Amino acid sequence: QDPKLQVKILYQRALLAHQVNEQKEMGAVLERAHALDPNFIPVANLLAYHAATSLHDHERAHRLISAALEKHPHNIH
Repeated sequence: QDPKLQVKILYQRALLAHQVNEQKEMGAVLERAHALDPNFIPVANLLAYHAATSLHDHERAHRLISAALEKHPHNIH
């Protein structure tokens, strides 16, 4: 019921999908998480990575990273 908790759970699911090389699943889960909270920076970072490496959508990756850095310029992710 809690959207913030849902985003965190989806983020963890995306990390697990990435670890087992399920890129399509990772992308789908990240898209759901990003739709729930586009300001959750770890999701934006991982979605940017996915866009750049799996989808070869470098423009979207750049937009996601730029937005993340604008909100949290010292974020270690």
